[in-house]
Amino acid sequence: MSHTKLNSPLLSSPVVSIRFVRFSKLRVSNGMAALQIKRMAEAQNIERTYDPGDIGEMCQFASALLVLQGTDDVSQADKDIVLPLLQRWKTRYRGVLASETAGRVYGALSGDPSITMMSNMLHNQLENSLNECNLPACYMVRRPTGEDLQQCTK
Repeated sequence: MSHTKLNSPLLSSPVVSIRFVRFSKLRVSNGMAALQIKRMAEAQNIERTYDPGDIGEMCQFASALLVLQGTDDVSQADKDIVLPLLQRWKTRYRGVLASETAGRVYGALSGDPSITMMSNMLHNQLENSLNECNLPACYMVRRPTGEDLQQCTK
């Protein structure tokens, strides 16, 4: 693998976008979470190539993808490589984003019940937001005439 970044800071930002949530539901996006974990597993000299900020962004993106797509597609071989890295980053980068996000990815991949519960709640919240208007305090999903609202791009 070249010294190209696994993902740029811009890739973490779209995850909070309703457009990205919609994209994550399309067939073309299937397996993105597994691909991100695989790229992390296959990265050469990851701790020498990337600084804590890069590692935090990489894990943030993986964490968001795991919330949206789950862990079922992630291979056990990739988990076996990535889990020790994540455990080390949780300790090494304590107090910065890399530690927090590595902890979330570690929890998701290892089946931690509290992370699973939090991920499920967040996933449901994101799913529900696809059917709501973007106006403050508006939870309308149907027009007064009974027709479904068209999904807006928010």
